[in-house]
Amino acid sequence: MFDLSDFGLGDMTRLGAKLREAGEGSQTLAAAADRIVSLLHDGLVDSSGEKNCALVRLFLTKAHGDLEPSLQEAGARLMAGRELTPETRCLTLLATRGVESAWCDPTESEGHQSIPLPSAEVVSSIPMVSQLLAQLGLDLRIVVDPTSSLLLERDQTSYNVFYVPDARGSDYIPAQAEFVEPYRIRSVIGFGGLLPSGSVFTVLLFTRVEVPKSTADMFRNAAMNTKLALLPFDSFSEGETPA
Repeated sequence: MFDLSDFGLGDMTRLGAKLREAGEGSQTLAAAADRIVSLLHDGLVDSSGEKNCALVRLFLTKAHGDLEPSLQEAGARLMAGRELTPETRCLTLLATRGVESAWCDPTESEGHQSIPLPSAEVVSSIPMVSQLLAQLGLDLRIVVDPTSSLLLERDQTSYNVFYVPDARGSDYIPAQAEFVEPYRIRSVIGFGGLLPSGSVFTVLLFTRVEVPKSTADMFRNAAMNTKLALLPFDSFSEGETPA
């Protein structure tokens, strides 16, 4: 167990090892993602046993045409008439864990099952997503078009962190009255990176404790270890097992 209010390098080393193990013990991408969010949600607790995070989610960008029909429909509703091609990248919710039962099933999510990213301009119009990708150091042109030659130039060994020290009143964290206030969200940490296929993965922690920047910065290590957990499944769908 780990407590974000008293979190050190030794804790991150142990947490990183457990994140790697989540991939080693999984047969599918969906199983690996589920184990990762479960580990973070259930393993980050304070001395009384209360969970540090109200919600933990893992997203992965996928082509709209590769999504199952229900996810394609969800993405189309969000875009409100904008045409989506089979190649349009979508930020897809793979796994979720939270204090509400509905937050433990991706299919129960309203508005976050699939978020289309048809262009850099559209991404820029979504404050949380655009700031998340910017703080992670990801070029929007690569996110929306992973076939870009820029992908070959990208340094994939660097890992950055999305960090909102105080979620209350932040322009980057929506649903203040419905989510931030009633669930006592204090800080938000996001970490992720680019997989060799060009897919972007990101994990978001909505914490109920104030997280200092020094602690948030340590989650660069979590990004690296999460990438290692997901690598065996890169380019495979949720239900496929790598050879």
